[in-house]
Amino acid sequence: AAVLHRLSTSDENLRRAESIITQQLQQLNRLVGDLLDVSRMSHGKFTLSRSRCLVTELISRAVTMSRALIGDLHHNLHVDLPQESLYINADPARIVQVIDNLLHNAAKYTAPGGQIWLQACRSHDDLIVRVRDDGIGISEDLLPHVFEPFRQGRSGAPHSPSGLGLGLNLAKRLVELHEGQLTVTSEGLNRGTEFIVRLPLVLETAGAPAGLVSEPADGAANGSLK
Repeated sequence: AAVLHRLSTSDENLRRAESIITQQLQQLNRLVGDLLDVSRMSHGKFTLSRSRCLVTELISRAVTMSRALIGDLHHNLHVDLPQESLYINADPARIVQVIDNLLHNAAKYTAPGGQIWLQACRSHDDLIVRVRDDGIGISEDLLPHVFEPFRQGRSGAPHSPSGLGLGLNLAKRLVELHEGQLTVTSEGLNRGTEFIVRLPLVLETAGAPAGLVSEPADGAANGSLK
């Protein structure tokens, strides 16, 4: 792919071949990465490199990673970020991976030209990240099994689902390793899907060290994206 990219040519066949090879390499990299992560978790060899992270920076990185697929499918992505500076004690690469997986999932199961909403806000002592789409939704019988490994939505989705069905399982396990929760809601087929990530915020109160992480607050944030 790199050699093809360096060739100075206007041959459309070569440019098309380069694009196809690059896309397949990216997909292969994603599959192998997911398999390795799941294997490490299963054998207790998975570690987090945590630090104090600014939420808006993590979300911006995830959006950048997802832009290609979202753009290819001509989706409209609406991003709503908090005005205040919110911090979490997290492995930045892994939280970016979680949000990217959710955006990737929303794009795959939404018809071209669809709507995807990404919202981050504070709820008491927690960070809430919502990823919602107006795609094919999830049937009532599949909803309880969404986070199981190797489970995927129905075939015939607008953008043929690729992968092994590990993305959502991995996202949930990564969130839980950060003392958080990942949940999903859907009103049924063709009625869209919403994933909600809840993570404890770093609270900087008087007399408390800057890196102190609070315990998650009870209760879930309600409301829809606008």
